[in-house]
Amino acid sequence: MTNKQEILDIEQRWARLISQRNEHYNMVLNTVAKEQQTAVIEELNQSMDYEKRFDEMEEELRTLDPDHIYLEENQLNVYK
Repeated sequence: MTNKQEILDIEQRWARLISQRNEHYNMVLNTVAKEQQTAVIEELNQSMDYEKRFDEMEEELRTLDPDHIYLEENQLNVYK
């Protein structure tokens, strides 16, 4: 498998994980009061290992393409 194919595979896994996470969050957040949603999201991120899985894909991308747009260090941070 070439780097380009590996990168495409990671991007596809990334998109599926985002979709899965969004569906899961929407299902859960529909049952939670608005004031509690931020805390629930933080808990879901940790308990479902979403952040860990994204971090793992980021590490793979750093090896294959250090300039990839998905990497945090390559994203424009307008809040700094």
